[in-house]
Amino acid sequence: QLGLGDRSLILWPTAPVERADFTDYRFASAAAVAAVLEPLCAANPHLTYMLRPHPNASHGLPDGAVQGFLDPGLTVEEALLAADVVCFEVSSVGLQAHLAGLPTLCVGCADVVVFPSYSGTKVARDLDDIAAILAATPIAALPRAAPLGQSGATASAQILDLISALHTGQAVPLG
Repeated sequence: QLGLGDRSLILWPTAPVERADFTDYRFASAAAVAAVLEPLCAANPHLTYMLRPHPNASHGLPDGAVQGFLDPGLTVEEALLAADVVCFEVSSVGLQAHLAGLPTLCVGCADVVVFPSYSGTKVARDLDDIAAILAATPIAALPRAAPLGQSGATASAQILDLISALHTGQAVPLG
């Protein structure tokens, strides 16, 4: 349906605001994300990206973006099924991706989001760092959590284990 062929999809759910009250961090605009992902995907034709606007702050595809596309209106679940890796700053989509067992990369806000510090989520300092990680590491080699329901425990048990580990500061086991 998306016409991806054999390209790997980088999903980027954009933030609804430039800055939230709970942090001094300035979230990247769709244009800033595209400016970093465009050359990455141009140099790596097996990659493409999809910008997913936040429901409270819609935007179009930035000018000059040709390597990626705007989410055509997929549900979150459909977007995650299509994605090969999810890059985010502060997004519930990032947590959903992690719980689904997708590779996740958190940019600049790991201390705010919390779960990247205790999971297999890769943490990047900034957008350029995300591009460097994606250029240097095959998506299949990025760390990922075991999808809920896949480790032999029930999904409810896995969620309770995750909450407990995050609350106590323990490492969250992968797979």
